Amino acid sequence: MSQPNEPKFEDDFDCDTEPFEQEGVSLANIAITKGHAYANALAPNSRVLYGDMKDAYKEGFLQGFAHRMGGGHGG
Repeated sequence: MSQPNEPKFEDDFDCDTEPFEQEGVSLANIAITKGHAYANALAPNSRVLYGDMKDAYKEGFLQGFAHRMGGGHGG
């Protein structure tokens, strides 16, 4: 009986040198997904509060990302 092959790094991860190309992935989608998880954890039974929290998280996430990329400190 032969030994099973050890898993290789290449088997678990895509090691292409091409830029990341996955359809539907954008900063906005990441912000929406994170906002959903945040709002669902804090207000799972309130549709109105859930929507407000999700939208606020999304806007804050995108503004924070833009601020870090721009490096600006002005308001």
